[in-house]
Amino acid sequence: MKLKTNIVWLKRDLRLTDHAPLYEATCRDEQFLVLYIYEPSLINDSHTDERHWCFIQQSLSDIEKILAKMNKQISIAYGEADQIFSEIINQYEIKNIFSHEETGLKLTYERDKKLKKFFNAKKIQWHEYQTNAVIRGLNNRKTWEKQWDKVMRDEIKPINLANANIVFHPFPRSEIPKFRNDVNHQVGGCLPAQKEMHDFFDTRGQDYFKFISKPDKSRTSCSRLSPYIAYGNLSMREVYQTLLKSWNKAGWRRSMAALSSRLHWHCHFIQKYESEIDIE
Repeated sequence: MKLKTNIVWLKRDLRLTDHAPLYEATCRDEQFLVLYIYEPSLINDSHTDERHWCFIQQSLSDIEKILAKMNKQISIAYGEADQIFSEIINQYEIKNIFSHEETGLKLTYERDKKLKKFFNAKKIQWHEYQTNAVIRGLNNRKTWEKQWDKVMRDEIKPINLANANIVFHPFPRSEIPKFRNDVNHQVGGCLPAQKEMHDFFDTRGQDYFKFISKPDKSRTSCSRLSPYIAYGNLSMREVYQTLLKSWNKAGWRRSMAALSSRLHWHCHFIQKYESEIDIE
């Protein structure tokens, strides 16, 4: 008899905090896998480079270390997503799949359309949650700004990982490429992201507005948060709410306003892209 199991599918949301899919999975009675899939088609896609995959690999290693302290594990697979999900469905009674919506490559867009049909045919509920403040399929952006502010100020729900019923599936890892670390690049992961964020808001961020456009001085005064936001080591909400705590610090207001604008732009341009493509 197959065990009833849910899945939290990680993609560009490689963190364990402010994570709606993970939070929802912990609120259910069923056990669940925390799953990441190295997809060969994505690894070979021209939009990604070994540097990106090294960052992802470091991010997954960081999650593994955090979960190991609670005697839990992330399940990491290599293969195309439909192949991996078929394998899992053969071994478990899958009830729900939780993930964030993904915006970006046509490759992942087509993959998700294919998977949606597959899950429907298997009578599996796929619960997709909004990424940052981007609303999928939005046709009119007139009130979007107010929605952005609401999302960013929403409560960050704590996730009780210690009591979470996370199960591990031992996928073979022999085919996963080994990506070379470069000491000159930022290290991926939730913990390095939190450290960099707090360093910026505690010290470096005060001169952000003055030096962000100066090639030399921006090396120390820039936030260095872009890769952590891009791969979801930090949520935009975590960054914004940390920003608000520095808003009234003496001498910080202009820098915090400048960074706030850039956080708005990040979601705005992704939203513009989302609003202009044909969503089925």
